[in-house]
Amino acid sequence: MTDIANMVGARIRSLRKSRGWSQEELASRCKLHTTYIGQVERGEKSITIKNLERIVDALEAGFSDIFLGVGSETHKLPDAVSEMITLLQSRNSADQNFILLHVKSVLEWKDTR
Repeated sequence: MTDIANMVGARIRSLRKSRGWSQEELASRCKLHTTYIGQVERGEKSITIKNLERIVDALEAGFSDIFLGVGSETHKLPDAVSEMITLLQSRNSADQNFILLHVKSVLEWKDTR
């Protein structure tokens, strides 16, 4: 498959795992076969827009979440940043603000050392 299929599949896997779901759980929630989900996550299967919509809805995500960091290498986020974004997206805004405050504090502390 293409690089984009691999990147989209990896994003779907990352979002699924951030929710603590198995492939079976995601497949059940979007009414697709588990084998299909695995093939999509590995970039082995081209996904239709309709099935992508079903997966996005099941993940309670947006299309932009799926395509985050997908594209040219100059726009690709480092893996650690992408993982942090994925983790934060599953939290409510109060938790996100709390975490942001602490990240800023840690970075300010680190800069003074």
